[in-house]
Amino acid sequence: MAYKSTICLGVFAALSAAAVTHKPIHAQVPAPPGAPAAALYEQGPKERAINRYVGSVTWHTEMVSVGQGQAAELAIKGEAIIPKRRVAMTWVIRRNSDKSLPASHVIEIMFKLPAKAPHGKVVDVSATHLKQGENTPGTALSGRGVKVTEDFFMIGLSATEAHRVQNDQLLTERPWIDVGFLYENGTRGMMALEKGPTGKRAFTEAFAAWAKPVAPRLR
Repeated sequence: MAYKSTICLGVFAALSAAAVTHKPIHAQVPAPPGAPAAALYEQGPKERAINRYVGSVTWHTEMVSVGQGQAAELAIKGEAIIPKRRVAMTWVIRRNSDKSLPASHVIEIMFKLPAKAPHGKVVDVSATHLKQGENTPGTALSGRGVKVTEDFFMIGLSATEAHRVQNDQLLTERPWIDVGFLYENGTRGMMALEKGPTGKRAFTEAFAAWAKPVAPRLR
């Protein structure tokens, strides 16, 4: 699942363009006061209108296991909930410490859908975009992704110096994250996540830790 693919880019581009041009959407209950916002956009394959459902996202850092024989790594975790659609998404990023994987960081994206989800499972995920606001154009992170299991995807961010510098700048400086995806019935989806104060602190803490040398492999 390379993010230069026409399918992936098409899924994200249509919804991003709609958000920027403010096409008609159906808003839901606002997020709890003080909580970073999350918004789910959906557009059916034969629909012109785009539905917008709002929720919230929580951010924190935690130590995660990255594989046998490797030291645990600090990760940033964002957990979004969209109550109206009973949809949850977890977005996790950590530094890559596996020398065999040509990536600077690894992003894991996991969806939790209701048992009888109206659009079926999530079958594809496009690149993560970083934005200045929910309704502004975004810039994609450079990387490649793969579907791991049902509703679980991983993205390896490019380790080339130019891409790494740009990715790091986008991740640390921009306050909104967008994830475009595709349901199995052809409906397009996009999850927008606001960092807010808690997300900003998590990113600042993690990137400061990641600037230190990678811990040696355990023996």
